[in-house]
Amino acid sequence: MENYSYIENIIDTAEKEIYLFGNKQKGLEILSNCIHTKPDDHKLWVKLGNANVVNKHLDMAKICYDTALTISPNSDNALIGLSWYYFEQGKFKKAKELLYRTIEINQSVGGKFNLSLIYKLNKKYYEGLKLYESRKKSYWLEKHLSSKNLFLKQLPEFDINKTKENSRILLVYEQGYGDILMYSRYIRILLKRGFKVSFICNEKLLKLFLNSEFKNNIEITSDISSLNLNKISSVAYLMSLPFYLYDILFSRNPPPPFLLIMMNINLQDY
Repeated sequence: MENYSYIENIIDTAEKEIYLFGNKQKGLEILSNCIHTKPDDHKLWVKLGNANVVNKHLDMAKICYDTALTISPNSDNALIGLSWYYFEQGKFKKAKELLYRTIEINQSVGGKFNLSLIYKLNKKYYEGLKLYESRKKSYWLEKHLSSKNLFLKQLPEFDINKTKENSRILLVYEQGYGDILMYSRYIRILLKRGFKVSFICNEKLLKLFLNSEFKNNIEITSDISSLNLNKISSVAYLMSLPFYLYDILFSRNPPPPFLLIMMNINLQDY
């Protein structure tokens, strides 16, 4: 058991090197060494395949995914990994077939997520956006909740056709800095439609948003307890804004592809 835990820590270190620190080759080498210790672990073969993809060693990645599927023929992660291999080669049809298989087997969230990206790249925006809604977006709300505000989980999700104008929406950030900055531009449409917005922002970007075009128009905080939650009527997720606003976005020009930042911001703070 102790040896197993030790190997898991090494694998975790390898993934941090690849995906957090950007040391892709170093992470690949660590995982390559681990595979000799756990050659029958299909999950490790998938991780090694993924590491090979990010290092652009596609032939080796396919060998890893095929090995994982030999060990576990219906492995979600292996099928998704193999679809990534075909995606990188521009073979979208084959990639989609594999993702459909994961969905058919067990309604794979990862399969739907990756399939949504292929649809959007092929300009099937509505299909892609709808599939993207299957992600575990409630995680981003729940990480801010305490026993005092668990009632927020029971609130309806924002619906442009059902949520009353002038009502207050709790908008929750998702994912990384780039996604937050890019998707925040859709807040303009919510404001133009008459909705009030309380935005739970990533703590690292709080100063940036407090110096943005939205500083006087919406509530911006990284601490949910600072909000008057009794006024909240629905919850919205930042990465879902294009889906919520699909009919508006595709019936006119989309908003400018950037967030306006006031020039008095001190960039040394970042």
